[in-house]
Amino acid sequence: MKPKILVLCLLRLGDIVLATPVLRGLREKHPGTEIHVLINGQFAQIRELIPYVDKVHVFERDELQRGLGEAKRGLFEPYERLRALVARLESERYGRIVNLTQNRLSGYLAQSIQGPEKIGLALGADGMAAFNSPWFRYLNAQADEDGERVFHYTDVFRFALGLQDGPRRPSLQESEAGRAEADALLRPGRKCLLVQPLTSDVKKDWGLDRFAEMARLFAAGHPEFEILLLGAPAERARLEPVAAALSAQGVRARLAICSLAGVYSLLLRAHGLVTGDTSIKHLACAAGVPLVELSLGSSDYRRTGAYLQNSVIIQARELCAPCPHSKACHRDRHACAERIPPAAVAMAISETIAGNRHQLRVIAEEFADDLEILRVEVEESGFWAAHSVLEPFTEAGVARWLWMSGRKIHLEEERAKPLGGWGELGTEAVRLEHLLRRVYPSATPADWAHLLDALERQAAMVEARLGGFEAGLKSLYGSYEDPERLRAFVKTLIAFREKLKPAPALAAPRSSLDRLIDDGLAPPFVRFRRIVDAIQELRATTDIEIRLIRSLRDRMETVA
Repeated sequence: MKPKILVLCLLRLGDIVLATPVLRGLREKHPGTEIHVLINGQFAQIRELIPYVDKVHVFERDELQRGLGEAKRGLFEPYERLRALVARLESERYGRIVNLTQNRLSGYLAQSIQGPEKIGLALGADGMAAFNSPWFRYLNAQADEDGERVFHYTDVFRFALGLQDGPRRPSLQESEAGRAEADALLRPGRKCLLVQPLTSDVKKDWGLDRFAEMARLFAAGHPEFEILLLGAPAERARLEPVAAALSAQGVRARLAICSLAGVYSLLLRAHGLVTGDTSIKHLACAAGVPLVELSLGSSDYRRTGAYLQNSVIIQARELCAPCPHSKACHRDRHACAERIPPAAVAMAISETIAGNRHQLRVIAEEFADDLEILRVEVEESGFWAAHSVLEPFTEAGVARWLWMSGRKIHLEEERAKPLGGWGELGTEAVRLEHLLRRVYPSATPADWAHLLDALERQAAMVEARLGGFEAGLKSLYGSYEDPERLRAFVKTLIAFREKLKPAPALAAPRSSLDRLIDDGLAPPFVRFRRIVDAIQELRATTDIEIRLIRSLRDRMETVA
C-alpha cells in the first residue's frame, strides 16, 4: 500500500487556495505518496481545480453546528458524526498528518486521528499543544509579533514542511466547465479588466459607488478595455444596478456571474484585477494576472497578501487597520475605505497592467496623506515581502529585512538540527542583497557602508548585553522561585529595554523584551523558562544578523 499524507485545511476558501503551494510541494517531494486533504464541505467545489491531490475528504462543519443548535436533533448526533469522520480517516492509515489550521477544532482532530508523525497544532485531552516544528510554534505565537515583522502564512507552511525550494504562489488547474463559462462571457479581441466589488465581510468592502467611479475613470483612459464585475449568483441583485449605471455613462461594463471554476478561467484570460476579496485575490495569484489588492478592514496583507511578484497592495493610513476578524468595526464610519480615492486605484491598476512600477511612486506621493502603496517582492528574497514604494532608506527599515532573514535562518536551523544543520547564511545574504537593492534602488555604496556600520555597532551592543543576561540567568538556576531575585533580574531587562527605545532599528529585541517583562502572571518556573528561551533565541538571531551585516557590507561596496 502506498504511503499517505493527510493535510487538514479547515478554514475559508481563500485559505485552501493559499495552501495549494504546500499540496503541490508535497506531491513533488513525495511522488510515490498519496496526498489527501480535509476541507470544509461548503468549499468542496475547489477540488476540481487542484490536480495534485489524490483524495479530498469533506468535513461537514455546517451540519455539525446545526446538530449542536437544533432541538429536534439527537443530543449525541454531532459527536457520532465526528467519531465517524475520525474512524473513516483512520482507516486510510496515514503516515503523516499535517495541520495547516491553527484552531482548537483542527487541533483536536489532528490529535484524534492516529498516525506516526504529526506536524502542526495537535491538542491532547489535557488541552496541551504540540507543534513538532519551530515554524508552527512560531505561527502559534505570530499574533503577538510586531506587525511589520511577521512571515506570510504560505512561507510558514513551506518552511515547516521542508519545501523552501518548492512552489510558492498558489497553483491550480483550469477545468473544462470553467473554460466554457469564461469563453461565453468574454468578447473576442477585447481586453478585459475584472473588478470584484463585494466580499464576504462588510469590513473589507470598499463600496459599490467607489468601485463604479474607479471603473469609470479607468475606462476613460482605456477605451479598448471592457470591465467585468465579478459576482456570485447571490450577489446579482446588488451588482446589476452598478453595471447598468456604468453602461448608461458609456462604460463598457457587464456582469460576470459565474462559478469558482469560471472565475479562475476568467482570471487566466484577463489583463488585470482589482479586488478586496481574499479568495479571488489568491485565485488571481495562481492565474498570474496583474493585481491591485485593496487591504481593508480585517484583511492583513502581511500574513495573507497576494503571493505574486509585483502585485500591488493599497492600504489606508488608518491606525486601526487591520482589525480583528471576529469583531464589527468599532467606528461610526468605514474610515479605511473612505481614505482610498477611486482615482488612486484607477491609476494604480493602469500602471500595474502596463508594468510601469516606477510610476506607482508618483501615485503614492500624490495620495501620501491618505494611503500607502506597497509592491510585492517574492523572487529575490526567498520569502514573501511587501514594501512601500515610498519606503525611506533608514536604519529601522533595513533592520526589519535583516531581522526577517535572521529569524528565517534561525528557525530553519532549529528545524534541520536532526539533519545536521542548515547553514545557508551565504545564500541568504545574496537573497537579502537582491531584495534590498530593489527596495532601496537609489542607495549608494557609501550610504550602505555608513548604515551597515551603524547597524553592526547596535547589534554588537545588544549581543554583549544578552551575554551578560545569560550569565545572570545561570545564577538564578535553583532560586528562580525567590520573588525578590526574579524581580531584580526583570528590572535589569526593563533597564535594557529603556536603553533600546531611542534606536528604531532595535524594535525587534525591544518587542521581545516587552513580552518577557509583561509576563508577570505566569508561575515562577514558567516565567523563568520563557526568559531563558527568549534570551537564547535573541542571542542566536543577533549573532546571525551580525554575520549577515558583515556579508552585506562586502557585497554592497560595488554598484549593482
